[in-house]
Amino acid sequence: ENPSLREAGWRVMQARARRTIAAGNLFPQSQQGFGEYERILNSKNLAAPSPLRAFDEWSTGLSLSWELDVWGRFRRSIASADADLEASVGDYDAILLSLIAEVASAYTDYRTFQQRLEYARDNVEIQKGSLKLTHDKADEGATGYTSVHLAKSSLESTQATIPSLEIGRRQAANRLCTLLGVPTQDLTEMLGAGDIPVAPSEVANGIPADLMRRRPDIRAAERSIAAQSEQIGIALADLYPHFSINGEIALESEDFNHLFSSASSSGAVGPSFRWDLLNYGRIINNVRLEKSGLQELITSYQNTVLTANQEVEDALVAFLRNQQRVGFLEASVAETKEALRLLTISFEDGAISFTGVFVMQTDLAAKQDQLAQTRGDVATSLIGLY
Repeated sequence: ENPSLREAGWRVMQARARRTIAAGNLFPQSQQGFGEYERILNSKNLAAPSPLRAFDEWSTGLSLSWELDVWGRFRRSIASADADLEASVGDYDAILLSLIAEVASAYTDYRTFQQRLEYARDNVEIQKGSLKLTHDKADEGATGYTSVHLAKSSLESTQATIPSLEIGRRQAANRLCTLLGVPTQDLTEMLGAGDIPVAPSEVANGIPADLMRRRPDIRAAERSIAAQSEQIGIALADLYPHFSINGEIALESEDFNHLFSSASSSGAVGPSFRWDLLNYGRIINNVRLEKSGLQELITSYQNTVLTANQEVEDALVAFLRNQQRVGFLEASVAETKEALRLLTISFEDGAISFTGVFVMQTDLAAKQDQLAQTRGDVATSLIGLY
């Protein structure tokens, strides 16, 4: 239901129709039936006046004009249309792949924001417990109220992240709706809870460079070159004469009652040619124009291949290195949780001030958020690679 994909599909249909039109030019280009009635009045004041002052003339018949494809102009038009059709299919495939990737990325973003929200809410509960603990100890006179303010500051800071994360989650859902061609709506109930998508590390190993040939944008760019190269031959054909066969079969009569008798038949057939001689350099410059267009597309193709190579390498290194980051961050989060647990016990026992607990709580919230984002980056970079 995605509108962009449907637009590309209609462009494929247009290219198919243009190819059929080009193929039709191999056959007689003009085939017309005609019919005519005239009431003719001749002047009496001519040097050789007609003996008939007025008369009727009825006529009907068929005419045909067939320009022969001597120089391959029409065959090249078909080849160019074929390549254009293949390029439009490549464009459709490119849009389809991009759409699938964007849907997967939007879904990954949704799950990433969901995980970040879960971490944030867990930390809010932890910090609420710390705030109550500092209040109790301050009321008992065991500590000053500085620890209460620190605990409340940490809690408020963490709570402040929740609305922005909810915004991000809803915007990811809205993007999913748009990509799927449906009005924006809350997808919380539909999607429910779920983890950030995970892929094994070996999935991206050993990708050969020649797999880039599968990219539809590269195929489309190559087919555009093929279509344009045929346009040069079409332009060159205009330098030479065009040979045609023209014919007409008709019935002509003054009286409609005699129009369809054998005596009313008439016709003509014969070859002809036309040759654009005094074209003032227009044909030559049209050839130069098409050749320049070919060179432009070749350069664009080269740039497409270079960009494709960069995108593959960027996504591959991001996927592999982000997996390493996830491992380090998971270990760091585990150590921070343990440090926070021990510091909290020490604070409850009165062995230390609340400052260490405050620092660890802030650090844990930041590291868990970073961990969730990096897990999302792993999935997103793999999506980008595909």
